[in-house]
Amino acid sequence: MSGEKRRSLNENLSRNLSLIYTLRRETEKINLTEFANELGIGHTTLQNILRQKCNLTLDTVDLIAQRLDFPALQLLADQYPETDLTRGALLLEMVGMCGGLTPERRMRVAMQLCRVLEELAEEETAGFSG
Repeated sequence: MSGEKRRSLNENLSRNLSLIYTLRRETEKINLTEFANELGIGHTTLQNILRQKCNLTLDTVDLIAQRLDFPALQLLADQYPETDLTRGALLLEMVGMCGGLTPERRMRVAMQLCRVLEELAEEETAGFSG
């Protein structure tokens, strides 16, 4: 991470919400307005967040986190590469878990699968260096 530029909290929130929305759109066919309603914010506010055109209050970040049933810090963190979330979504579909789970549980399972993928990636990297 020495030479990498760190993302701002707004960039992280925008990226993470975009990834979550993309996963939900692909697995549940929801649109942006429906997603904004689930988050408890307006459609325009969500668009501005995704475009990094606004600075949110901590209360709004907390509201979004509560609605997603995620820790607020997780939404602000720079931790989930898009490829991992895509793999997680594909794994969910492959094992047929999407149908019987609530949207919130599907998202939690996807995030857990991402953590498993991160562990596997770390093991692969460690295998090359040692």
